[in-house]
Amino acid sequence: MIATMSRPPILGGLLALLACLLLPLAVLSTWSATVVGDTDAYVDTVAPLAEDRDVQDAAAERMVDLVDEQISLGPARPTVKQATLVVVEGPAFPPVWRAANRAAHRDLVRILEDDRAEGDAVIRLGGLVSAIAESLGPSQLATTVAELDPTFVVASSDELEQARTTYAVLETLGFWLPLVWIVLVVLALLVARHRRRTGFWLGLGSAITLSLLFPFLAAVEDGLVDNVPPGDRELARAVWDVVTEDLRNGVALGIGVSLLVALVFLLLGLFRGPERAA
Repeated sequence: MIATMSRPPILGGLLALLACLLLPLAVLSTWSATVVGDTDAYVDTVAPLAEDRDVQDAAAERMVDLVDEQISLGPARPTVKQATLVVVEGPAFPPVWRAANRAAHRDLVRILEDDRAEGDAVIRLGGLVSAIAESLGPSQLATTVAELDPTFVVASSDELEQARTTYAVLETLGFWLPLVWIVLVVLALLVARHRRRTGFWLGLGSAITLSLLFPFLAAVEDGLVDNVPPGDRELARAVWDVVTEDLRNGVALGIGVSLLVALVFLLLGLFRGPERAA
């Protein structure tokens, strides 16, 4: 057993503080490695959005806007909107949505990983235009629609350039940060002279630092959405919300577990009496 005098009283507290500060970064790095950097995981995450009515409406509205930019629709706009809604609400939309997001994610990762890469991260839904044109019947309007390549910006080039360094750091440390956090927690409890007190502050501090991720994610979302074209903001927000849903749920669970740990150590201190220095 380590002699009490060989352990500075502040050492356990410092290690616990470092563990609490590192925990949000460890959570972000794990999420980045398992979702943001994994195309298959990303596609599986956003695939259900094809069944979301808000996303379908946003896709239809954007396509109608693109047609309107080519030719002034005037009174024909409701007709084009209805034809587009029929397609996006039908069986053709989900496979096109998956394929478009797979291509978009590959472009996103390429831009984040290559300093020389440029451009926005966009979702292309050109695979739907033939079905929409067909639903409109033989006409000049249908011909115009068939020539379109509708795209939705989900992340602007400026945002991606700013995120490139953060992404590189999280990707590099994605595996190591959780391990370092575990080591810090174990060391903090081993060297602490008052382990119950240290355990309590570890739990409470972890809950506090994890809770800071919520306003951080909200700020990132607002910055991301504000930098895409106004017509694409609804879709960009929907994609961001579903991509970060597991992260937000994991953070909420982590806060709950951390508070439970703090409560356990607090109760141990109350019912077992004053703690002797270990």
